[in-house]
Amino acid sequence: MMLLYSDAYVQIRLHENGYRAALEVTWLNRCSGEELQQASVHAAMLARRHHVNAWIANDQSIGKLNVADLYWADQMLESMHRDLGLDRFALLLSDLAPNREQFRPYLAKYSKPHLLLELGLFDDVAQAREWALD
Repeated sequence: MMLLYSDAYVQIRLHENGYRAALEVTWLNRCSGEELQQASVHAAMLARRHHVNAWIANDQSIGKLNVADLYWADQMLESMHRDLGLDRFALLLSDLAPNREQFRPYLAKYSKPHLLLELGLFDDVAQAREWALD
C-alpha cells in the first residue's frame, strides 16, 4: 500500500497485487461540494496514471452529503469504466442514515447484473480491499 496524496479531507492510496491495482479514496471528514469534486478529480487523475482496475471509496467519515454532491458522484461513477477502465467499485457507506437513504436509488442503479462496472458494498475496509484486488 502506497500513500499517493493526503490533505485535511481525503487520503488516496494505491494497492497492487501484481495483476490488479486499486485506488483507495478515504474521506476523513465533511468537505464542501467544491472540495469533494476537486479531490475526486485528483483521485481520477491518479487512477489513470497508475492504471488501476478498481476503486475503493471509503465514505464512512465523509459527513452528510447533499443532493448535489450525490448527483455529481453519480455522474463521475457513470464514467469510471469508460474513462478509467475500472471494472470494480468497492463502497464503504457512511453510517449516517440520511446518506444511506439518499444513496439507495444509486445502489439499485449500479447493482444491475449487466453493468460493466461491478459495485460491491462493504462495512470492513480490509474486505473491500481484498474484493477489489481479487
